[in-house]
Amino acid sequence: MQYLLSGRTLILLAIAAVVFPVRSSGVPINFNTSVEFIDSSSIDLSLGELIYAINAGGTAVPNETVTVGATPVIFQSLGNAVNVGKLATDFPNMNNAATPGDLYATATDQLSLDRILDGQAWNDDAAATVTLQNLTVGQFYRIQVIGAADTRDCCGGRIHDVHSPDGGTTGYIDRNQDYDLDTVSHVITAIGDFTADSTSQQLVFDGVNNAAFSGLILTSSSPSAIPHPQITINRDTGSVILENTNSQAASSLLGYSLTSAAGSFDQGQWTQISTAYDESGNKTVDPNDDWTVVTSDPSVTTDLSEFNFDTPGDAAVFSPLQKINLGTPWIQTPFEDVIAEITLADSTTQSVDVVFTGTPIAIGDLSGDGAINGSDWTQFKNGFSSPLGATTLVEAYLKGDLDGDMDQDLNDFTIFEQAYDAANGAGALAALVASVPEPSCLFLAVLALGGGGLVRSRRWWSCVVRCSVLLVAIVSLSSQQAWAVAFNFDAPTEFVDSNNIDLSLGEVVYAINAGGPAMDRTVNVGGTSVFFEAMEDSTRITHNVAGPLAGFNGGPAGLYPVPTDQTALDDVLNTHAWNDEAPVVVTLQGLQVGASYRLQVLGPADTRECCTGRDQFVASVDGGAPGEIHRYRDLDLDTVSHVLTASADFTADSTTQGISFYGPSDVLAGLAGFVLTSSSPHGLSLTVDRETGNLSLSNQTPNAISFDSYQITSAGASLLPAAWSSISERGAPLSGFPQGDGMGNGWEQATNPTDGGMAEWYLNPNDALPYSSLVPGGSIDLGNAYSTSIDARDLQFSYRQTDGTVVPRPVTYIGEPAGLPGDFNNDDRVDGADFLAWQRNPTLGSLSDWQGHFGQSLSVGAAAAVPEPGALALSIFVLMLGGTGFSATRRR
Repeated sequence: MQYLLSGRTLILLAIAAVVFPVRSSGVPINFNTSVEFIDSSSIDLSLGELIYAINAGGTAVPNETVTVGATPVIFQSLGNAVNVGKLATDFPNMNNAATPGDLYATATDQLSLDRILDGQAWNDDAAATVTLQNLTVGQFYRIQVIGAADTRDCCGGRIHDVHSPDGGTTGYIDRNQDYDLDTVSHVITAIGDFTADSTSQQLVFDGVNNAAFSGLILTSSSPSAIPHPQITINRDTGSVILENTNSQAASSLLGYSLTSAAGSFDQGQWTQISTAYDESGNKTVDPNDDWTVVTSDPSVTTDLSEFNFDTPGDAAVFSPLQKINLGTPWIQTPFEDVIAEITLADSTTQSVDVVFTGTPIAIGDLSGDGAINGSDWTQFKNGFSSPLGATTLVEAYLKGDLDGDMDQDLNDFTIFEQAYDAANGAGALAALVASVPEPSCLFLAVLALGGGGLVRSRRWWSCVVRCSVLLVAIVSLSSQQAWAVAFNFDAPTEFVDSNNIDLSLGEVVYAINAGGPAMDRTVNVGGTSVFFEAMEDSTRITHNVAGPLAGFNGGPAGLYPVPTDQTALDDVLNTHAWNDEAPVVVTLQGLQVGASYRLQVLGPADTRECCTGRDQFVASVDGGAPGEIHRYRDLDLDTVSHVLTASADFTADSTTQGISFYGPSDVLAGLAGFVLTSSSPHGLSLTVDRETGNLSLSNQTPNAISFDSYQITSAGASLLPAAWSSISERGAPLSGFPQGDGMGNGWEQATNPTDGGMAEWYLNPNDALPYSSLVPGGSIDLGNAYSTSIDARDLQFSYRQTDGTVVPRPVTYIGEPAGLPGDFNNDDRVDGADFLAWQRNPTLGSLSDWQGHFGQSLSVGAAAAVPEPGALALSIFVLMLGGTGFSATRRR
């Protein structure tokens, strides 16, 4: 960090203003009043050190004193907005308290300076006196009083006067107006230079209400006599140094605290004052008191704090330019959320700048050594576990969670692959399509929303990543387009209940809600779409799979899982398009030739109240009969949402199909979106044999499917990793599926598969075999890796296509388990009768099987609730009593 414009250290102080009834004036301030507006980026900081800056705000009072050398909060400018949220403090002699965070980082930072000027004071009371106190006698100063930016539009026709009460030239802040009518924020300043012959100086602001006054800036060519503590963290080494960067002023030090919500600390590498530098150490920080570590649990990664609690005791002297080496406790990751403060002798706290030096840690550099290479790939593989078992963002990141959602999945593999490719040059990995977000952009969203808590909502981070991976890629339709078979629309003549939407064909291969400006669009159904089956399992349909269709106004909506799910269908229909421009052509691309499809164009739900008296027409461009979506109306006056649909069935004889929507642009037409269903599979399938436990990947589509990774997880721990026949570890390699040697040159499995998750990846496809491909009708036997005894039927399966899209797929279960453990009388359920059977003949099996599966049956499997231990024990006790009585009766 350098002096702004002069090459010396820049200090930003945000200091609270305090009432000071006795005022003494220094030498006059000789104002040089600008006569016209100037660019905000031209604010003069030529004297170098910004020792005071404040934004107007608060309740107007006649006189105020600014204690320049009192309890300052100090930050240094890095040429960016680091810690900018802490820089400003309200100035109590002006109305309309400004939002903190309005100071700028550098003189040339137009955007940052605008942050001062966007929150101006107005309606200011007249004749307020401000006293600058604790000035250094003989030191040269420049004071700049700032007017309003033209974005305020608050202060037309008013004048604000600024002068020194002891004879200095008066400066005028003129009315707020953009004279040159450009889009750049402007500002008026009254600039005054003076050499202090007293420790205080007064300014008087005279002006009627609506005066355009923003704040003031005081700069000096000499270092201020104010201590400036700072934490410096070296990214290359992880070292942490607490230092006083001021060369003149000492501070007191009673304690310090470093916190990181992301968990960025390793206490094992922490050099503590209490063990190294206090009275019991080498005495270089505190020669006469012992310090105490407040962070009691050595496993805590979010806090490093220690204080001097000695009684009697005194604070240590924090000398000018003194440095305290705290070791290398910072864990080298992209998370830079450390917050620091020190405690002074009077027990008040002072915020401390945190400055990172060295090369930033790249996303994917899991080892923190400055490179993304084979060691990071190994660490990524070793970190896989489901659940991940991490409690902080940093811990999760080191295990391969690169998107901040506290798991490691195929989305993280995509990010790592991109980072690997970027670090090792073009050709290191197969190129990914532009629709997959760059790791840096993706991770920046984490840090921005993390920020102070990495104070963050990790849900915001997860939403960003999933939307980035799952949003449908929509590209412009070419002028020449070949259509497939005609849509033969069957348009209903009256309103139908929304829960009667026909999904009889089974698989929802694409669903979208209208949104965006009207234009022709192409929808890649077989490319970046995410496919889910509309079956009994509503978890297969998520709200992440729908994206905006840029041919219509309105926003994205969720998909509905089953025809009878009224609420879920309303999620589609509650965000409708209207005012749609026409005509618009939508092309369905990537269809499977020979597959049967049903396209349903959805009209509005009656909750919209947008479309009275209007009609919207839907027509096929290739000769199919048109379908009409009628005007909005609730015919039966009930409270159930209704919808009009125009349905079309067709068998694809081409990979593309077009549909056009007609309607005048001024029509409030009720077009909600459309749903495409098919009875044909559209991706890899995972089949589970519940009798044998066999897992099998298969391609039941008419086209080859290329992929480079897959993942299977089970929340109910129903996987058997020891029985898993992975692609990478089987004895005879599969044709087209090379087995890697640990460096990403073939298929490799997760190092530590568990009963909760298994995964395999092909990191670095080569020129000869860019990706592995499963031919139509092909299958891969993954072994008997499913627990038939648990039989949770909760597997989640996903794979990654060659374009980088992660595709979740439904799981198909076949067969029935050979038997249910604990079912000793073979009636397909485990209950009290089985205990009595075991009591009579213990050779039937283990009592632990009965205890572990009590209450289950083959119809519900292991997903059924297991009784609490107390209830189970009571059941055993009752059954034992019953069993004893039963035996006695038989003996009689």
